Amino acid sequence: MTTTYVIQSLQNTGLCVGVTSMAAGSLVTLQTLSGAGNKNSQWLMDPNTGTIALASNPDLVLDVQGYDGKQGQVIVANMVLGRTSQTWNWVGSPPNISNNQYPQMVLDNSGGVVQPGNPVLIWPTNGGTNQKWSCLAVPALQRSLETA
Repeated sequence: MTTTYVIQSLQNTGLCVGVTSMAAGSLVTLQTLSGAGNKNSQWLMDPNTGTIALASNPDLVLDVQGYDGKQGQVIVANMVLGRTSQTWNWVGSPPNISNNQYPQMVLDNSGGVVQPGNPVLIWPTNGGTNQKWSCLAVPALQRSLETA
């Protein structure tokens, strides 16, 4: 079952994962967390498929761009069935969110900079607080209010 979540930073609980705009290729960055988030920071997380889709546009999912063996930028991209860079594991390795194509890589707040707009990358797991996230379920009433 798919549930709507906000992916909250445990490094700074006033920040969450969001997108700069609701278009394919948009960067994933830290956003200010206010209430239950907003249309740029609410995610549909499906543990059966491993996809993390933007709640306001479920055709856009978290993906990895430009992976060079050390890091990669996290973006939203149009969903492509079978593309493992678009699937994630948040169930088996909390509080990390790992990428299924690059399982040693996890969502990472770049450089540990705790301010809105800072890029979210994939980076080798290192145990840092900038790689720890909490998936907070958004109540149905809040979803309808925040996305209206």
